[in-house]
Parts: sequence; C-alpha cells; structure tokens
Amino acid sequence: DQGLCTRETGASRFPARARVCLSLEEFRRRAVSMTSYGEWGERPRKSAYDPKYPVVKQFPSIGDNLRNMNMGDYARVATFTAGGYYIGYIIGFRPYTIRVPTARFTALCCGIGGLMASYLSSRQRLTGYFPNKAEYDAMVRAKAEED
Repeated sequence: DQGLCTRETGASRFPARARVCLSLEEFRRRAVSMTSYGEWGERPRKSAYDPKYPVVKQFPSIGDNLRNMNMGDYARVATFTAGGYYIGYIIGFRPYTIRVPTARFTALCCGIGGLMASYLSSRQRLTGYFPNKAEYDAMVRAKAEED
C-alpha cells in the first residue's frame, strides 16, 4: 500500500528534488473533496472552460434549446426587433420612400440577431455556463417522477 508518490522540484537554492508520498486513504480523501459538489452553483472547476453550474443536458438539440427559452429570451427578441425597426426608420430618411422598407429590413436583421442571442443564452443555461436554477429544478422533478 504505497499510495501516490510524486516528485516536486525544490526551490532554486536547493536543486535536490523532494519526493512526496501520500497514503492511499489521503489520496482518496483528496480526490473525493476535489470532485464532490458543494452548494448549488459551487462546483469546483478544473479549468476556465468547465461549466460553473450543474449541467442539465450536455449536448442539447435545436428543439431542446428552443423549448428551453423563457420570457426573458422572448423579450430580448422583441426588443432587438423593435430597436431594429426604429434604427432602420431613422437611417432611411432620404428619400422618404425607402424609410419603411429600410425599417422592415433592419427589424428583420436585428430580430434574427436577437433570436441567435436568445438561443445562445438558452443553450448556455442547459450546458451549465449560465445560472440555471429553474432548469435544474425541472430536471430533478422530472427524474423524481420517472422513479
């Protein structure tokens, strides 16, 4: 029962290397403490790219992302669309005959941009990169109903 042995480099004044050995119990204790979950949203991350919040669905489909959109996401789409119409109406000031078509075109472009931003936000909630308390609770309820 040797446990885990690693080599660590000493300081520059001490060129000798120190050998550090952990007992098997100490190694298991450290491994469990590194992988266990704390409170909600306090999952220890191995890198900056690991999700900070619990993962509801690791690889959501397009339908999953669209079904997961909430009222905030729909408000974002509506705001982008209305803002695009307003900006297009201001931009198309001369000749006045292109004012409404310009407004409609910019509303369409900005609406698509708002839809993409909302889709991304929904996906990031499902994959654990944004706060997802409601989605996580729904997942727990669905699993409890299955059992």
